[in-house]
Amino acid sequence: MEKTVTLLLLMCSLNTFGQMRSDTIHIYFELGKHRLTKEATYNLDSLAYNDILSPTEKYSIIGYTDYLGDEQTNEELSLKRANTIAEYITTLGISKDNLQAVSGKGEVKREQMGTDGYPTDRRVDIVHGFIKDDKNIQSKGVKADEVFDLENVFFEVGKARILSESLPALKTLLEFLQKKPTIKIQIEGHVHCSWTSLQTIKKRQAVDKMTPREAAKEIYELSDARAKAVQDFLIRNGIPQERLKYLGRGCEELEQHPQNNKRVAIRIIEK
Repeated sequence: MEKTVTLLLLMCSLNTFGQMRSDTIHIYFELGKHRLTKEATYNLDSLAYNDILSPTEKYSIIGYTDYLGDEQTNEELSLKRANTIAEYITTLGISKDNLQAVSGKGEVKREQMGTDGYPTDRRVDIVHGFIKDDKNIQSKGVKADEVFDLENVFFEVGKARILSESLPALKTLLEFLQKKPTIKIQIEGHVHCSWTSLQTIKKRQAVDKMTPREAAKEIYELSDARAKAVQDFLIRNGIPQERLKYLGRGCEELEQHPQNNKRVAIRIIEK
């Protein structure tokens, strides 16, 4: 019994520190349940203790289910899960004012559907910052040089690897381009420039030796790589490359987004 408990605590600890690699924290639930498990409670407590869940940060709480069950039940369950997390983290020092959104997204769509579902889809995502719906990208009256933010496109910290929770936003952009085949866009990558963000790009000892010019170069290269990753997704899904451009803009427009400048913007360059 003692070995089992020790192993469980070790696994939870590893999961906690693994969360530091991502802008998004995943908390998992049992099938059909919205109450926290002991493991999930321990995970959240550890995240708060290690200041990964910080009282100074703003968060969006998004609930999901797998495809087992009917649509209405899954919508309700996903919201209950989000509310459970929101209520619990306020007991850990996170102010309700710092919860920018609490919502349920229902079931995660899967191409292959078995009888057991997907345990990893029975979760809540705690996302740094505010997630906007990207309905504006589908609006009828887009104009040349108009810019839309895709604020729910997320990357691994310090890297250009797109995280799986970005798929709905990317599909929205893909559908928009499919429906409007004459439009050409420029994908613009932005990063939040701070000492912490530099540390995630290079190991601390390397950052300490960086000149300002070298640091700026690293920032621009990361923003450029993230914009290219979005372009690559669109090309893989059938959008001709001649309709797409990408550009890394580094820390530009940080003053307009002082809390979180980690984002991808879409600029209409030709209708």
